[in-house]
Amino acid sequence: MTTERLVLRPYDCEDEAAIVALLTDPDVMRFVGDGVFAPDRARRVFEKVFVLYERGSWGVWAVTERETDRLVGSAEIKPRPNDEWEIVYILGKDAWGKGYATELGRELVRYGFERLALDCVTATVDYANAVSIRVLEKLGMRQIGEESDELGTYAVFGVDRAGRSPSEVML
Repeated sequence: MTTERLVLRPYDCEDEAAIVALLTDPDVMRFVGDGVFAPDRARRVFEKVFVLYERGSWGVWAVTERETDRLVGSAEIKPRPNDEWEIVYILGKDAWGKGYATELGRELVRYGFERLALDCVTATVDYANAVSIRVLEKLGMRQIGEESDELGTYAVFGVDRAGRSPSEVML
């Protein structure tokens, strides 16, 4: 998949160092899951992607700049336990402030609607991550719920095919 400035492609073995660097960067991982990964865990997660590919799974991509072919992040669309699907992405610090998150998010949402025929696409976000909340709002998403886990409470955002949050459809 491509956007104006990005390419989403399957991972290859040469991506390991760049992905490990992303997953072990405290700034990049500040609001992601349970935070920064130890290097060994980051390598195991990277290796798991190839196991998923071998099983026929899809929806996990390395993100590179079209112009330079430099790896700048990771993206995926995956099922949630409640039959919803969510977009997930991380970008390296050198890719911040360029509008890549919005561009990437739009492509992931489009993929969910056009390729996966989803009725709704969601994303989860830490309430303290104001930048990501703004990106989700630019994608047409609105907060549709709140969930908690052992790390705390976070927001669930969503958008339907018509660009409405699922809660607006219910009105």
